[in-house]
Amino acid sequence: VVEYNEEGLPMRSGVQKCGFYLRSGKCQYGPTCRFDHPPGLGGIMAGGSGFGNFPMMVGGAVTNEAGLARRPGKEHCPFLKRTGNCPFGAECRFDHP
Repeated sequence: VVEYNEEGLPMRSGVQKCGFYLRSGKCQYGPTCRFDHPPGLGGIMAGGSGFGNFPMMVGGAVTNEAGLARRPGKEHCPFLKRTGNCPFGAECRFDHP
């Protein structure tokens, strides 16, 4: 059974996040999209505060007790600040104190 977020878009845990949704807050495929649309993350990468490209991470990151990447000296994760969760986990390029 597929659940839907407040915009009526499918939430598919364990599936790749919909890049269009993360950038714009909208999805051209709507409820039939095969990607994940996490609640609260629509448009999080939009505008001047967007995060641009996520570089490929090489090697394992040091993680905190929640399994999120610790990258001292890097900016704190805006996903974690906004939602209390990070969809990128140990692969995130930001710090998770």
